[in-house]
Amino acid sequence: MLRPRSEVDLAACEAIAREVHALDGYPPYMPDDDFRGFLVARDAFGAWVALLEGAVVGHVALHRRSTRAVMALAASAVGVSETQLAVVARLFVGPGARGSGVGRPLLDHARDEARARGLVPILDVWTELGSAIALYESAGWERLGTVTFEAPAGRRFDEDVYVAPPAVPPNHSVG
Repeated sequence: MLRPRSEVDLAACEAIAREVHALDGYPPYMPDDDFRGFLVARDAFGAWVALLEGAVVGHVALHRRSTRAVMALAASAVGVSETQLAVVARLFVGPGARGSGVGRPLLDHARDEARARGLVPILDVWTELGSAIALYESAGWERLGTVTFEAPAGRRFDEDVYVAPPAVPPNHSVG
């Protein structure tokens, strides 16, 4: 089950984000160990959690922007202005819930929320997160290219930028 993230979900989301960071290294850059700040973006369109047996096990957000390089690459590749993009962000599933089928619904929900706002859904992903990339590609997301994130202290991370597959028109059968 998915629902909008509430203030009472933040502690659970933060704990899961810490677990994911310890296991996968995501996110690769976490200034001041501030997982709460990582989760809460003031200008986000929204954020949602996945529940299993009543417990929060996953998270996704929809942001207005990412880094300048991500936004520029996506806007150019898709042929829209940066203001017409929405960024699927902060998607993670706790290690204990992986394989339970909550990652894809979180991804699809954020994509659908972007489209409901008339925006083009994009995302960026650290190139070393093979399981996340596999999820995006299995869901039909198209890789647009790679950018480099320049973190403080000279740290650099390559990120692949993706766009959601075209929407299937209503009343159109596939296959």
